[in-house]
Amino acid sequence: MADLSKIHQNKAPVRRHYLAEWLEVRQMTPVELLDVLNDAERWENFKPIDKSQVYRWLKGQLPQSAQQERIARALEMENPADLLRDPLDDWFAKFFRDRNREEMEKMKQMLEIAFPRKSA
Repeated sequence: MADLSKIHQNKAPVRRHYLAEWLEVRQMTPVELLDVLNDAERWENFKPIDKSQVYRWLKGQLPQSAQQERIARALEMENPADLLRDPLDDWFAKFFRDRNREEMEKMKQMLEIAFPRKSA
């Protein structure tokens, strides 16, 4: 049988969520997130979440959809699907939202001047 560790050694694991990055942006620790998630007064149909579960999520396990909703609300996100987006992507999307074409072209020009593409 083939040695799978050698076959897949140069492949990066699939990134499934950005929980760690969202915690950093919100300046929350995993323990603080757990405290919010386990605050029974905040949640309907409350089921406690174990500390080890939060750490499994941080190691890459994808939370179930009900847990994603709780996490999103705990992190004050508009949409649970935002967990699957890098917080910077989210920031840029919100910043450019509701801008007219002219404003967006000006911003694009300013960014290209301030941060020219590096040639190879």
